[in-house]
Amino acid sequence: MLTPRIFARPSFYTPDNGVDGSALEMGIELSIGSGATLLGWRGVTDVAAHFELAAALLWSVHSGCWAATLRIIHQGVWQEGIGPLDVGFGPTWMPTIEVRLEKRW
Repeated sequence: MLTPRIFARPSFYTPDNGVDGSALEMGIELSIGSGATLLGWRGVTDVAAHFELAAALLWSVHSGCWAATLRIIHQGVWQEGIGPLDVGFGPTWMPTIEVRLEKRW
């Protein structure tokens, strides 16, 4: 799946007044995206469109160039029919919990 997204991320950011750039962040992330799903099955390749709408709660701890983030995501996905059996589905809820370790430069 390839999904370009547009998102808004309002959050509260509490920087530590120290030199190392430590901070705590808490907020939400709202996103919308649409893209292509590529399916290869028994030598046949097919491409179809999908649409995603998501909201995530996030908590993050920053220290210098590193960050640890917890995201609780509520996502709705719609998939157009794909493959020889026309596999597709209407709006489907996909809850996800994501833990990230990030390095910024």
